[in-house]
Amino acid sequence: IFVVHSNRKSGGLVVVDAFCGCGGNAIALAKRPSSEITHVVCIDIDKTKLQKLAHNASIYGIPADRLTLIKADALDVLGSYKEGELHLAASRFDQNLEDDLNDSQVDHESDFKIKGIRHLPQHIDTVFLSPPWGGTEYINQPSTNGFSLDVDICINRNRVQHKSTVTSSTMSSTQYDIKDQNASSNQLATVDGSKLLEISSAATSSKLVTYFLPRNINGISVGRAAISAGYQGEIEMEQNILNGKLKTVTVYFGMNGS
Repeated sequence: IFVVHSNRKSGGLVVVDAFCGCGGNAIALAKRPSSEITHVVCIDIDKTKLQKLAHNASIYGIPADRLTLIKADALDVLGSYKEGELHLAASRFDQNLEDDLNDSQVDHESDFKIKGIRHLPQHIDTVFLSPPWGGTEYINQPSTNGFSLDVDICINRNRVQHKSTVTSSTMSSTQYDIKDQNASSNQLATVDGSKLLEISSAATSSKLVTYFLPRNINGISVGRAAISAGYQGEIEMEQNILNGKLKTVTVYFGMNGS
């Protein structure tokens, strides 16, 4: 993905890690040379996870200027970008929350701070997606169907769901409605894994999106999601194998420039 990007423009990538959690992926990305990745924007709704990310990044020696930690809803962030450029109205953030976050240093031994949504960078190049799979239950999908993007990942205005509920921030329902502007309010409230890809693709000018998924992902659902998001040509599905066993699958979208 770095080679594809470098063929289109000079300089490293600004990556949005939309569901960063405690930072495993964000730290790995930030350890890449700055010629490949200049900055990682780490998004999570859970401040505790961002605090753990900061601690972990300090252990691995990641400079504070390589990561921006943003406490916000991933959909809220992705919906604030259009073709790689930030379009954020002043009314979209809570000033009191911003001040509280800006004054909060998350680790006395590090320079990391958790910030609010108005500290997002003006430009992004690519999005890394590792949304919740539903804990260990993801592997229990029927073997003939596997894990499906449009069935097994479900995000709505207030929470991420998969047989269990994780509270998230409130967001505008119309912001995430890409296809069905006239749909009912109930339909507008829900974003599945396929729609998440569509939103992420629209957020970048490159359409470069990386999707980290379970090993039993249904490839047909991935192909359908790609078509729905407007991709043409090939997508790449990479099997991640550890100690001879398939663990996860990483899918790369936009590698052929369309």
